[in-house]
Amino acid sequence: MICNVVCSTCSFAKEKLYNYLVSCDANYINNLKEKIEGGELEVTPYVVSDGERLWNIARGYQNEKGFDITLDKFVSIVGDINEAMGIDTSVLHIGDTIYLPNSIEGIV
Repeated sequence: MICNVVCSTCSFAKEKLYNYLVSCDANYINNLKEKIEGGELEVTPYVVSDGERLWNIARGYQNEKGFDITLDKFVSIVGDINEAMGIDTSVLHIGDTIYLPNSIEGIV
């Protein structure tokens, strides 16, 4: 009997945590969108060429800008910015336009 109570309590807690995290993520994405639209966060459009992947684009851009951040974190930021712009970066095609941040201040 104790196990059933604990398991249902655990399930409830996990669901609450999941809903909270989804809500936080949505708030973060909305905040990015507002910053972009308000000019507080400037982005540069980038047109995808043949053979390019998000990781390669991010690595080159990060090196060019000299951002002091891990590549996986920067790729995540680029993905978030594009999600805020309504762009899915999980699959890129030649000619797609994605957006890269001019600065990472206020994002990290």
